[in-house]
Amino acid sequence: MSLTRTFALVLLPTLTFGAVLLTGSIEPLRAAGRAAPTASLSGVMVNSVVDAKGPTRPERAFCGTEHGTRLALLVSDPDAEIVGFDRDASAVEAFVDSTGRSLLDPDGQTSPFGFTERILGDGGRLALELDGPRTPAKRATWVQARGEVAVTIARHKGTWSSDRAPIQAGTTMRCGPYTFEVVRAETPRSGEPLELELHTKGPAEHVTSWTLVDGDAQHELRRSSTMSFDGTSRVTLQCPVNPDAAALLIEAWTDPRAVRVPFSLKARVGEVR
Repeated sequence: MSLTRTFALVLLPTLTFGAVLLTGSIEPLRAAGRAAPTASLSGVMVNSVVDAKGPTRPERAFCGTEHGTRLALLVSDPDAEIVGFDRDASAVEAFVDSTGRSLLDPDGQTSPFGFTERILGDGGRLALELDGPRTPAKRATWVQARGEVAVTIARHKGTWSSDRAPIQAGTTMRCGPYTFEVVRAETPRSGEPLELELHTKGPAEHVTSWTLVDGDAQHELRRSSTMSFDGTSRVTLQCPVNPDAAALLIEAWTDPRAVRVPFSLKARVGEVR
């Protein structure tokens, strides 16, 4: 069994693992005259196949990842929070190696942005992965991707509270610009949290915290899921207690704004010998 080709990049000082030398470089787009947000490259992986002898299927060099080339992007805004990512509005103009070989899916049926986006803990950065199902040509020395990422940014939050109301299906709770209908309130079994499902018209993902206020007691709600469809949202929340009635207190972004962040990223690749 022999390894055909494997490439790797690290964005720190050169590291040596045995006889394998891993090196890399980053060339982020620096758009003149704009302060934020920007996109940079944080990693690259080229996952080649391993030759297999006999009737077995070829294996991939990296387990748990598909054959192809993957770039890790980081979208940053020092002056605002990144609160959303629009995969459908994002676009990749080109993803090629130094020989001109395209690394994208020629059919283009799915977005090259994988479903792994995550807003990092500081809120000002969004981590994305760009996947191409093809690997660079053997003589390639670098790969490059160009396009734009559609994100939503915001700077300011507001706080609103509803009137006290029964926590049961059919209850409507108005919190400032939001109106929530309780569509499900499951009474927990012993030791389990109360589960609430709320429905609202609008982007509930802009709500950053949820609290039930029962007299002097405040019970923080943990959001377990948010589903948005046709301009409406369904939010599932869990509460450690089961009050008969309470007010709903929320904190939400007040100024979300959609922006497009262009990127032009290049990374050197080298064959592992």
